[in-house]
Amino acid sequence: MTQSSYRVLHGTVLAGAVGGTLAYLFGSTPAAFALWGLAVAGAVVVAVTGVRTGLAQAVRRPRATAAGVIATPAAPAPLDAVLAALDDLNDPDLPFEIGAEPTPDGAVVTVRWRVEELRWKTLFTQGSYVTNWKMVVRLDAARARYRFLEYTSQARHEEGVWPPRADWDWKGTVGKTAGQMTLHVVMTPAGSVGTTTQGLDGPRTSWVGAVSIRPADAKVPVLTTLRNHGWRPRADWAGARLFER
Repeated sequence: MTQSSYRVLHGTVLAGAVGGTLAYLFGSTPAAFALWGLAVAGAVVVAVTGVRTGLAQAVRRPRATAAGVIATPAAPAPLDAVLAALDDLNDPDLPFEIGAEPTPDGAVVTVRWRVEELRWKTLFTQGSYVTNWKMVVRLDAARARYRFLEYTSQARHEEGVWPPRADWDWKGTVGKTAGQMTLHVVMTPAGSVGTTTQGLDGPRTSWVGAVSIRPADAKVPVLTTLRNHGWRPRADWAGARLFER
């Protein structure tokens, strides 16, 4: 559906709702119900179109992709090669970033959502709630092993004019996630769902279509890269691998 068609549908919904209310107030009940029916039909078409657009764009959005198998557990790749492969996953057009810091026994890799960038706001914000996530992976170079933990936090901020008030709420969890999936489709009257912000190096646009993110979007390519380089967690069994998805 073109943006012009989407604007017409959106206008039809608004005109039907307002026109039906006015007709009812002026005593024309049949006309009111007819206009309300038109508004409902238009709203259904808008909703279905939005969901279909979101699902289609979710498949086509940019993703971080791990390289193929480089090494095996019998002969794992060295730490430097692993860190270089993880750094290659970074992309300015992805809503997360990967960083690494050396430690005496290897390195600590931090994967986090870019909550500070305005173009990704719709990914992390739902109403007055803002969700943040990061994963910390500790690498043991001598054993070619890794272990990871995920940190999720949610903050809420609400303000009232009268009576004057400001409410804050925060909660956080530490652990591991598995199989989480959320999908939020945000459609404007123009049928556009991308968010563009102007930066020092030019405009940047968020994922178009489905405005959604899950820990696996960042977690899977990182842990897959480690496995493809021959690294393994200490407990490598089917149940533990569920938390790497």
